[in-house]
Amino acid sequence: MDHPRSTRPTPPRRGPLGHRVFSLGELLGIRIGVDSSWPLIFALLCLAFTQSFEARHADWSAALCWSVGVTASGVFFASVLLHELGHSLTSRAVGLPVVAITLFLFGGVAQLSGEPSRPRDAFMIAVAGPAVSLFLGLCFLLAWLLLPADLLAGTVSSFCVQLGVLNLLIAGFNAVPGFPLDGGHVLRALLWGATGDFERATRIAAGVGAVFARLLIITGLALVFLAGWYAMGAWQVLIGWFLLRAARASTTQTVLRAALERLRVEDVMSAELVTTEGYTSVADALEGPLADAARSSVFVVEGGELIGVLGPAEIARQPPGRRPFVSLRSAMTPRSRMVGVSAREKVLDALLLMGELAVDELCVFADGAPVGEIRRGQVQAAAQARGGR
Repeated sequence: MDHPRSTRPTPPRRGPLGHRVFSLGELLGIRIGVDSSWPLIFALLCLAFTQSFEARHADWSAALCWSVGVTASGVFFASVLLHELGHSLTSRAVGLPVVAITLFLFGGVAQLSGEPSRPRDAFMIAVAGPAVSLFLGLCFLLAWLLLPADLLAGTVSSFCVQLGVLNLLIAGFNAVPGFPLDGGHVLRALLWGATGDFERATRIAAGVGAVFARLLIITGLALVFLAGWYAMGAWQVLIGWFLLRAARASTTQTVLRAALERLRVEDVMSAELVTTEGYTSVADALEGPLADAARSSVFVVEGGELIGVLGPAEIARQPPGRRPFVSLRSAMTPRSRMVGVSAREKVLDALLLMGELAVDELCVFADGAPVGEIRRGQVQAAAQARGGR
């Protein structure tokens, strides 16, 4: 890279469902965030735990049931976070950096900086999460067996058994050998090691994942229409839909990687930058070059010289009412802090950076001087030309 990535403000991250991610800070050097869908599942889980405690302990007050229910929900999501930390720390141990961990509607996801380079590393990363959940589940159940049943009016015993069972269920569900579940990653690692063909291994694991997802959807619909279990059935259909979508995305991403593996930025870039003068207002830029739906950033020039960039992060800092009165020069990130790519850098790395910054184009530099731009559409066209669909 010609310029450091950390100096440019980045727009809000997006979670697995495309929702905004809110930062909770860092843990062991890894960014932790929650998707905007997470409060919904947390509230539903609080309700489910509370109702379960009310059904099992008629002598408990409503306040006690709710207190234990909310606490159990918090500890459960801490368990999910530890599951993802298992993946993340193992990934870091084998030399693959971790971008972030995000909690969302269907649990959690660890965002790695790329794919493991060896089947053994992929296997270790995949099994780490379920291993943590299995360990937590056994610890909670052991506590349930060893602690007095009447400790704190039985709250500790009931708390431990429910969290123990849930963590074991998480470990078991994730062990299913289909993408994007951890078991699917294990299956891919084993197939990859046996065949040496990463793309074929991914296709097979994703195919198994798609079959499992369809089974979840079918059985979920059966629960709704045949058994009348509306909440459980609908939830199962939603999980199946998410897994099916993720399995298809895994195949697409793998084909894309295979198609672009040997391409450099200079192979697909445009030798010209789309530029706008620094005196132009933010509002005029939005109605001009940024009116193109395929474009998210514009490069700012003065006297024919590149002086900065205006993208989603910079626009978001300007209230709509001020945009007609704020120049691009005032709103932009200056060239000294721009994030760009080298003309010799891999196209895949440029694509990853676009995703990280939530932009559709990057300035290309050679020997510190701007020589053009690379756009997401150019990358997609190159993938299609090389057989990536």
